[in-house]
Amino acid sequence: MCLQQPELMVSKIAAFLNRSLTAEQISDIVQRTRFHVMKRDSSVNYSWWDELGLRLPSESQFMRKGLATSFIKVLCQIFQRAMLLSLV
Repeated sequence: MCLQQPELMVSKIAAFLNRSLTAEQISDIVQRTRFHVMKRDSSVNYSWWDELGLRLPSESQFMRKGLATSFIKVLCQIFQRAMLLSLV
């Protein structure tokens, strides 16, 4: 439901937080929180970690595919690497 009606979900969250938002503010929030926008935004995707050496660029990205099950592949790779290291 929230994927099909992001404006409604933003309105519900604002109501829960006891905040009133204009239609323009809701539209802006919806646009800024779209997955493809956040994936390119260095202020939320942690790409600046690479520049500071806090994360290896070869590691998995903070923002992945945006699918509920996409974590399984990443966790499987991490688990397999840990298992291989524990056997050495």
